[in-house]
Amino acid sequence: MSNTFRYDEDFENRLLAFLIRKKDFFRKHSHLVKEQYFENQIRRDLYHLAKEYHEKYPDDDFPANILRNEVYTFYHKVAKHSIPIEDYQTAIEDYYVMDLESGEQYTADQLAYFAQRQEVKNVILDARDRVMTDGRLDDIPGNMIKALQAGQIITTRPTLGDIGRMNLKIEWAVEAQSGLLSQNRLLLCLVVCGV
Repeated sequence: MSNTFRYDEDFENRLLAFLIRKKDFFRKHSHLVKEQYFENQIRRDLYHLAKEYHEKYPDDDFPANILRNEVYTFYHKVAKHSIPIEDYQTAIEDYYVMDLESGEQYTADQLAYFAQRQEVKNVILDARDRVMTDGRLDDIPGNMIKALQAGQIITTRPTLGDIGRMNLKIEWAVEAQSGLLSQNRLLLCLVVCGV
C-alpha cells in the first residue's frame, strides 16, 4: 500500500468548493485547473460555471443562490439530461456547507501536483488509444514533456536536478524527432506507467 496522496473525489470536491466560494483562491489558482481534470460531469460543469462567473465578476463572491440559478439556466440550455438536475443542486448544497476554514493552503499546495497528474494521465490514455488504433506516436514524447511541466513554477535559476531533467527531456525529444523512439519502447513505457 502506497503512502502517496491520492487525488480522489474528496480532493476534487474540496478543490471545487474553494474555486467556487473563494474568489481569491480562484484568482490565484484557476490557471492551473482545466475542466477535464474533474472526473465527473457535474464537477466539470460547476467548474465551468464558476470560471465564467469569476471572470465576469472578479471582485464578487459566488453566492449559492446565483450558482443555483446559473445551473438551472445551463441545464436547460445544454442537453445533459442523463444527470438529474437534483444531483447538481445536491452538489451545490454540499459545496456551500463544506467547512473551508482550514485546508486552503494544503489544497493550493497540492494543486500543481494534481494538475500534473491529470495531464500525464491524459497523455498516457491518448498514447494507449493511439497504440491500439495504429495512430501516430511521434508527438507522444513531446506531449509527455508538456504534461510533466504542468503546474510547475518557473524559476530563474535552475537547480542541478532541473538540469538533469532537462537533459533527459532533450534526449527524449531528439530520439523522437530522429525516429529512434520505437513502438516497443513506447509500449514498455505505457506498461511501466500502468496502462
